[in-house]
Amino acid sequence: MASLRRLRGDERADLYSKLVDLYQAGSAQALAQLATTLDAADLIAAAAVCHKFASSAANVGALTFARDVRELERLCAAGEAHRARELYERLAAAHPTLIEELSAQRLQASA
Repeated sequence: MASLRRLRGDERADLYSKLVDLYQAGSAQALAQLATTLDAADLIAAAAVCHKFASSAANVGALTFARDVRELERLCAAGEAHRARELYERLAAAHPTLIEELSAQRLQASA
C-alpha cells in the first residue's frame, strides 16, 4: 500500500477511494468464487479467478496479498489442491484486516 500513499496527497485521492471501493466489492466476490471453485475441485477456474484477483489487489497497493494470490494461482495451475485450499483459507482469514486497512487509507486519502 505504500506505493499508492502518494495518491492521497493530491487530487487523485478520489481515484484511490474509487479503486478501494471497487476492490472491496470485487474481492468479496472473488473469495466466494474461489471457495466455490475449490470446493468443486475446479482448479483451472480457481486459477483464472486468482489471476484477476491478484491484479486487483496490486492495483490498490495490497502487494503482499497480491503476491499470495499469485501463489494460490500457481498452486491451482499445478494441481496442488490441498496446498491451494490451505492458502485460500489463510487469504480468506486475512481479507477482513486488509479491507480495514484499505478503508483507513481511503479515509486518510479523503481527509
